[in-house]
Amino acid sequence: MLLEKITLKDLEGNTLDSTLELDAFKIKGLVIETKPTNTTDKLIWKADKTGYVEIQTSSNGLVAGVKGLKRGEITLEVTAEKNDSIKTSVKANILYKDLKSLRLAKAETLLLSGSDYKEKIEVHFDPEDASNKNIKWVSSDESVAIVDREGFITPKNKGEADVTVTGDGGKQAVVKVKVLTCSDMPAPSNTSNYCSISGSGPYNLDEFKTEGADQDINYKDNDSKDSDHEVYTTESIQVKPGGNFTVSLKHSNTYSKSLIWIDWNGDRDFKDPFEYIGHIGKDNESNTGSFTKNIEVFQCAEVGDKRMRIVTVDAWSNASSCGKIPHSSSKDFKLKVVK
Repeated sequence: MLLEKITLKDLEGNTLDSTLELDAFKIKGLVIETKPTNTTDKLIWKADKTGYVEIQTSSNGLVAGVKGLKRGEITLEVTAEKNDSIKTSVKANILYKDLKSLRLAKAETLLLSGSDYKEKIEVHFDPEDASNKNIKWVSSDESVAIVDREGFITPKNKGEADVTVTGDGGKQAVVKVKVLTCSDMPAPSNTSNYCSISGSGPYNLDEFKTEGADQDINYKDNDSKDSDHEVYTTESIQVKPGGNFTVSLKHSNTYSKSLIWIDWNGDRDFKDPFEYIGHIGKDNESNTGSFTKNIEVFQCAEVGDKRMRIVTVDAWSNASSCGKIPHSSSKDFKLKVVK
């Protein structure tokens, strides 16, 4: 049956008879109500200006997704394919929030030549709700390090390279990548004991286990009281240089994160390159459930007894591997590198 009338509505069924607001780079769903409802006529969608919106429709044109591309005002028009006198339209105002700046979580990072490890550095947008979050990555020297479209940096050969991320309006941020070899590692220090660490409050590591190591551990904190620092010696993780394993942990509350260090060279400190492994859990927000992280065993690690230190801290705070740290607890685990 031929169309007699079409009406433009949003997904909630509201008739659009005033100006429609579109957030740039977000898809707005729209539908057409037809009279009669069983018509077979196809509907054609278009905008009066090119380059302002992207329109995707169902095969019959009864449903559309409209995405704004840049700031401005346009008119959306829907017309029956077989009778262009049957039409409807609505003015649309495209709202666009400019990107002010980009920031990377690190200004510098160290990677090891020959490693399969790929590092992705978190990008922060200002404002966080900027309309266009499309970014591009590039390395200044791909013989040293390459970066893919997702931002994963892969080390190639010894040297330095700048990895640059570029966003809307040409806004940029740079991380300096230094690719080292085992011969570049500093000589172990002569520290006699591991540094002391203390904390306070209900920020505990309730469960911790490893999978994929040559020997795994499965730790559970059976003490319901707030803990400070514990050295767990009942089990030992065993790994081989160049291998990898997964750690899984569960916090005692929903507002903690954990930071991990491994003393790869066995000199009883956590200061050397590659000894800070990273953190598990999100910064500045609640963290629920269990968390996992894959750890690549440092390929320069020598055979012998090492130590892994995990500091559990308030998610809105930071922490070091030593000293008095408010709102935290810490646990040391035995780790042995074997051939």
